[in-house]
Amino acid sequence: MTTGPLLAPRRWTDRFFTGSWEVTSRELLATEPATGAELGRVGAASTEHLASCSARAADAARDWAASPCTERARVLAAATELLQRHHDELLGWLVREAGEVRAAAELELASALGELRQAIALAAEPLARTLGGADELEVASRVALGVVAVATSWYFPLLGALEHVAPALACGNSVILRPAPETVVCGGVAIARLFEEAGLPAGVLHVVCGSPGELDPAIASNEHIALMCFGGPAGTQRRLKEALSRGPTSHCSTRTLGAPGGSNAFLVLDDAPVRTAAHAGASAAFTREGQLRMVAGRQLVAASIVEEYLDHLAALAEGMTVGDPRSDVHLGPMISDDEADRLEDLVRECVELGAEVRAGNRRVDRYWR
Repeated sequence: MTTGPLLAPRRWTDRFFTGSWEVTSRELLATEPATGAELGRVGAASTEHLASCSARAADAARDWAASPCTERARVLAAATELLQRHHDELLGWLVREAGEVRAAAELELASALGELRQAIALAAEPLARTLGGADELEVASRVALGVVAVATSWYFPLLGALEHVAPALACGNSVILRPAPETVVCGGVAIARLFEEAGLPAGVLHVVCGSPGELDPAIASNEHIALMCFGGPAGTQRRLKEALSRGPTSHCSTRTLGAPGGSNAFLVLDDAPVRTAAHAGASAAFTREGQLRMVAGRQLVAASIVEEYLDHLAALAEGMTVGDPRSDVHLGPMISDDEADRLEDLVRECVELGAEVRAGNRRVDRYWR
C-alpha cells in the first residue's frame, strides 16, 4: 500500500482504470455543485475502451472465481481498512463533489463500511448447501456469473457502487463500473483506488467514466456481460431497458438488477402524534435536498389533523439552513442546474394547480429554500 492521499489527482488525471491507469485523450470534469469550481479531470472511456475492458474482465473473471475464498476475503478486508484509514479524505470528496452535508456523508461512509464487511462474510460462506428432507437430497450451489456491470447514480455514489461491487467481487465475479458523471471521483475513482491498494488482481475491476447515453447502450449489448446492476434517475433506467430490448437474441438471457423508485407516499393517520409525524415527514421529504428517488414525494395526511401537521412541517422547513455543505447547514445545493430547474418547474406546476406555499420557495443558483 502506498502512503499519502488515496485520491491524489496525479494518479487519475486524464486516466481511467483497468487494473492500471490508462491515459485517454477524452476527459470528464469533476466539479463542485456548491460553487461550480473544477475539482479534477478524469479520463473518459469510449465504447471501444468498454469493449476492450469487457474482454479483459471476462478473462480475469475465470482466475478470480477460482481463487480461494480466503484471498477474496483478504482483498475485501484490506479495502475496508483503507476506507476507514482515509475516512476524512473520502468525506471531503463526498461533501465537495456530491454536495452532501456532513451528516449525510458520515452516514454514507458508515453504510459503505457495512457493505464491505458483509461482503467479507459472503466470501467465506459455503459454496453449496444441502437442502431437502430425509427422503430427498437437493444441493444449492453458488456459481460466479462472470462479468458484472454496475451503472450507478450520484445519490449516494460511494455506497451505491460498493453495494453492488463488493458482493460481486466476493462471489468471484469481475466488475465493470460506470459511475455517474456528476460523481466520477467519489463514485468511481475512489472505488478503483480502494481495490487497487487492497491488492485486487489487475483486470478484475474496470472503472469506465463517461456519458451514460454513450456507454450504457454499449454495456447492455455487450456479449461478455452476464449481469447488469443499475440505478439512478428514471431516464437512465429507461434507456438501459430500451437498449437491452434491442440487443441481439444471444444476449436476451442477460440478468438485470435495477433499483426502483418513484413518487413515494408518506401516510399520516389521524391517531398519529402530529409533531413526531411532522419530524418524520420532513426527514422523508428533505433528505439529500429531496433529490433521492426514495424520498416521500407525496404526503397523505388525515383531514382531521392536516392543518396542525402542515403548521409543524412548515415550521421545520423554515428552520432548516441552506448553504455550502462544507459549513454547518441542513441542506446543500442541488447536484446540477438541470436538477434545480426540474424542482423549480415542479413547484411552479403545483402552485398553478392550486397548491399553497407554506414555507420557502426561494431559489439562488443551485440552492433551494
